[in-house]
Formats: sequence, C-alpha cells, structure tokens
Amino acid sequence: MWPFTGPMLMVISPDLMRQATQGEAPLPKVGFLKNYMKPISGGHDLVSMEGEEWKRWRDVFRPAFGRATELVPNIVENISVFRDQLVGRAKSQNGVFQLHHSSLMLAMDMSGKAIWDHNMDSQRGYNDMADAIVSQLRWLLVDGFMPFASLNFIRPMVHKYNSFRMERYITGVQKRHKSSKNDSACVISRAVAKVRDGSVDKKGSEDPYRELGGEKHFNRVIKSQMRFLLLAGYDTTGSTITYVLHILSQHPEILAKVREEHNEVLGTDISRAAQQLKENPHLVNRVPYTTAVLKETLRMYPPTSTLRNGKPGFYLNDRDSSGSTTKFPTEGCMIFGNHHGLHHNPRYWKDPERFIPERFLVSTDDLSGLHPLPDAWRPFEKGPRACMGSELAMVEIKAVIMLVAREFDFTPAYQEWDSIQSKSAKGEAKIGLGVLLPGGAPKLVSGDRVYQTTGGGGSHPADGYPCRVRFARGV
Repeated sequence: MWPFTGPMLMVISPDLMRQATQGEAPLPKVGFLKNYMKPISGGHDLVSMEGEEWKRWRDVFRPAFGRATELVPNIVENISVFRDQLVGRAKSQNGVFQLHHSSLMLAMDMSGKAIWDHNMDSQRGYNDMADAIVSQLRWLLVDGFMPFASLNFIRPMVHKYNSFRMERYITGVQKRHKSSKNDSACVISRAVAKVRDGSVDKKGSEDPYRELGGEKHFNRVIKSQMRFLLLAGYDTTGSTITYVLHILSQHPEILAKVREEHNEVLGTDISRAAQQLKENPHLVNRVPYTTAVLKETLRMYPPTSTLRNGKPGFYLNDRDSSGSTTKFPTEGCMIFGNHHGLHHNPRYWKDPERFIPERFLVSTDDLSGLHPLPDAWRPFEKGPRACMGSELAMVEIKAVIMLVAREFDFTPAYQEWDSIQSKSAKGEAKIGLGVLLPGGAPKLVSGDRVYQTTGGGGSHPADGYPCRVRFARGV
C-alpha cells in the first residue's frame, strides 16, 4: 500500500470484526470517507459524521427507518414498471441486455419513493437527479488508492456541477411537498416530524432545532441525507436484485421452492400479486424461504465492506484454537473488514462456495454445522454504525422477488457478450470491461464469471450481467 496509503490490517474473522465495530468503543470510520462522500452528499451525511454529532442525527433517523413494511405499497408501482419492461423483453426476444442497469434504475425509483415519497420514474425516461448521481459515482475518487487521478482538473468541476443539479432537484421536491396537504410516511418525512414535534430535544427548549445546530443547519443536513440515502439505496439494492435473480437462474430446485412459497402466500394468480402486496404489505414477512435465499445471496455477494481507523492502545485480539492470543496493534493502521473474505472463509462457513439457503433456516443447535456463527453474517455490518436501512433494503428486494420470480426465467449470456466485446475491440478486449484475457479466454474469479467489480459506491456484477429473459413455463 505504501507510498499511496498507510498500513492496512485486513480482517476476515467475525470475532475481530466484532471487536472493531461492536465493542464499547468501536473504531471510527476512516478519515478519507468524508472527502469521498462529499461529492455525493454535500458533506453532512451520517457516514461522514463522528462523535456526538453522529449520535444526535442517528437518533433522528433510526426510528424513521422502522416499520419498513408500511412503505411497500409505495414501491409496488415501481416494481410493476420493472416487471412490465421484462414482459416487453420476453415478448420481443430481441437479444441480450444488461439486467444490472434495469435493476439499478428500479432501485433508484424505489429509493426515491421510500426515502422522499417522490416519483423519479427513471426506469421509463431521463431523470436529472438520477443522471447527476450516476455521473457523480463515475467521477468518484478514493483518496489514497488513486493518487494520480486527483490531478484531473475536470473532476472538481464535474462534482460541483452535479452537486448543483442535485441541490436544485431536491429543492424542487421539497417545495412540492410543502405545497401538498397529504401526509407522507417516507423516511425523510418521519425524521423531520420527529424533530419538529420535539422528540429529539431532550432539554425541552422552545426551539426544536436547537440541539441539531439550528434550523438552517438542520435543513442543510436533511438535504445532505436525502442525497446520501438515495445513493445508498440505489447502489447496493440494485446490485443485490441482479445477483439474487442470477442465483435463482442457476439453481432450478431452489427457484421451484421459491415459486411454491409465493403461490402459497400470494395465490396462484400472478396477475393479482402486485395488488395483493399493496393491500397486505406484511406478506413480505411471510416468505421465510425467500428471505433465506436473499440472505444467502448477500453472504456470497456482499455489496460493501467496512473501513475503520486504528487508534493508540486499541488491539485486535486473535484467539486461536489452542487458546493462545495474538495481539495486533491498530495505531496508524486502516482496518479493512473484508465481508467477502469473511463470508467465503471455510473456517467459519461450511461449504462456503455452495449456495445453501437452509443455513438461515436451521436452528442454532443443528448438528450439520450449517447455522451461521455469531457475527459471521454481516452484509450490512453490525454495531452502532450498522446500516440503518437494512430492514428497508430487505423488504424492497423481497417484494421484487415476489413479483418477478414466478413469471420470468433469466439466462446469463456472457459468451454472446464476450463475442460482441471481442469483435468491437478487434480481438483484444480490456480485462475490466470486455472481460476477455489476451487470446480470448474468459476472465473468471474463483471460477465465477459473474464476479463482483468495483464502481462508484459498492460492488457490481461483471459487465452489468448480460442475459436473456423469457416467460417461465406455464405462464
């Protein structure tokens, strides 16, 4: 890592991750995250905050993410648009398409509705906010990892322009909300209502914004959170939707069980499924096997990892099977909690490269060794700084599976895609984009063609997951 950044401790042990993130005094987020997040959020987001400021704003937003199932009726229409587009592709059979792009736009629309109560409609056409976010992600720079990229003088200008576009868009959304007399159950409205009714001000002052830095600062932070939360929901949720549909396409016996469960919960009339979820959103909590499939997908393809700063006097204590302990000093180090490495570590997971949803259905005293060890499953991290939107993300993705899995079959089309890329690059496609090595061999990671690649906020399926879609048999 030197000379580009300081020493790094990579952690793939649940116990060491627990020590770093869940102890009495968990390690703080790495310093460069503030600079990384500023182009996205404007600099006042929960990821960048530390100490008392973070605690105050956590208390504002944590309750706002509760009761996630109440938001299901708001997002069903977004999923219906996604489903209608798949119907069009299945009918036309007009070739290979990148499912990941469609999943990302679906996630963008669901986040806009759940977080802001706003119809972005980015699946069906151009949306300035969506375009600004995607552009901002493309131009992101992680300090320390790409030091020479910071010399690009165009980057700060693009960031400034995109920030202007996002602020302008959000201001318009807020004005429309103020002029509307309808009560909203979205996350931002819940958070604002909590502050305005005095629930946050523990000193009982007449000014409900006092403990949050005053009304002007409060409004600035709310705008920043609107930007950040939209991105967080878009990036990781979109990737997971793509991966779970891919996984089901590769395991027909698991897909059959998922479809059977959906028939039992929603009835066999697929055309009524969306209305069923609208009328009874709590049905998303009655699909344990689907939930297990989603959890196992997140185990195999975790969307993010965690980075923490070490500090003087803080040691990670690694205990081996004999009972002896090795102490690792963290001062001056960056702690990289590698979720992918942990989730695929055979020391903590039985048959880690096999997709086994039953891991999350067996009891803790099961003798098969399938049940996850404490703190070993952490796609949303754990501890006080765990992702507050994890429940909402799980609900959104389950709703997508329930409205799509029975009707469509997906088939990966990487060979066709590689052929197209190879021809367009005259036989020498780039490894990062065309995914062909010199000589035409496909690039695999641990034998997986749908490996995760970096790009913007989180991990994404290679090449946007080129595939074909058709109607499931009997539909």
